[in-house]
Amino acid sequence: LGVAVPAEPDPVALTARIEGDAAGQGASEAAARAMSQLAREGIEVTAFALGQPSLDEVFLALTGHAAQPADSKEEAA
Repeated sequence: LGVAVPAEPDPVALTARIEGDAAGQGASEAAARAMSQLAREGIEVTAFALGQPSLDEVFLALTGHAAQPADSKEEAA
């Protein structure tokens, strides 16, 4: 039994970043509220994943720019 992986991203897929809010609720509670709101609006969710940001995403959030590959640093020197 094989698994088919589409070559292109799904045009109806939604990716969202949910962070904790000022009321002290964490990302998982915020995601649960978002899923509940989608259900109330009649929007069907067929798949859901909650994950951690990558190191690249954290670096970008902290510095405001993407990390450079090691060889591009040497060229800049």
